[in-house]
Amino acid sequence: MTGVPEHQLSGVTLENIWIELPGGGAADEVMANVPEAIKEYPEIKTFGPVIPSYGLWARHVKDIRIKGLQFVLRSNDLRPALFLQDATNMAVTDAVIPATKNAASAIHIKQSANITLEGWTVYGNMRSLVVADAASKSQIYLKKINYPVDKTFLSNPTYPVCIK
Repeated sequence: MTGVPEHQLSGVTLENIWIELPGGGAADEVMANVPEAIKEYPEIKTFGPVIPSYGLWARHVKDIRIKGLQFVLRSNDLRPALFLQDATNMAVTDAVIPATKNAASAIHIKQSANITLEGWTVYGNMRSLVVADAASKSQIYLKKINYPVDKTFLSNPTYPVCIK
């Protein structure tokens, strides 16, 4: 979901979403430079061929509520399930994120504020639960996160957040 820099997509609530995805994304795709395409019709091929997450990519959004989000992957994907950029006042609750191996994170956040992630169950062995830039780090709120991984794999086993 995306707005444009001067006109954010806002006031959207989505509930009870179940999506099966092919997977197969590479780790470097999280750094994909997705064009703004302001004058184009907003469909996935407009922004591709690669986007930085396998699940939900949200850019230029505010006042978004998502409840009951579940992804299923057919194969491993090294991109995060959720990628937020220029997101404000966003809450994603009751999410189930599938097992992935060796991904950098389940969630990647850039240039965003007031992000709440609550009631998540995250499977797999990722290096961090959340990767966030310095501008976003103090405004990410994690609540009731079930992260059932081998805690010895993590440098900080209490909801690790990696700040870049």
